[in-house]
Amino acid sequence: MKYLFSLGIMSLLLLSASTSSAQSDKSKRPSPPATVTQKVGDATIVIDYSQPSVKGRTIGNGSEGTIIFNKTWKQWGAFKYSQADDQLRVTGKAEKAKTFAEKMTFSISPAGKVSLWWGDNEVSFKVK
Repeated sequence: MKYLFSLGIMSLLLLSASTSSAQSDKSKRPSPPATVTQKVGDATIVIDYSQPSVKGRTIGNGSEGTIIFNKTWKQWGAFKYSQADDQLRVTGKAEKAKTFAEKMTFSISPAGKVSLWWGDNEVSFKVK
């Protein structure tokens, strides 16, 4: 009887461990996390962000795009966003991207050009 009880407790612990590890797999989220890192001169630029998908929406309707770097970095979604916490706003020329990007994607060149691709749009700016 003790053996069956111990076996039951062990099974329950294994099940809860596997369930909690499955919930922490952020790659399965609708907007999975991504990171891009590039050394530019003596500085290392790191952008940690989430990758929302286009999902049939219209992304961008203009000739400029504004990229906002907010100092409250552990927030999710637009519902907790506060413009008062903006650390930096960069406006760049919006261009038609060469290829369609379903998920929002950042890249950084060794020369310091930061580009954001999302849908048919590309917005870039230079870091000096």
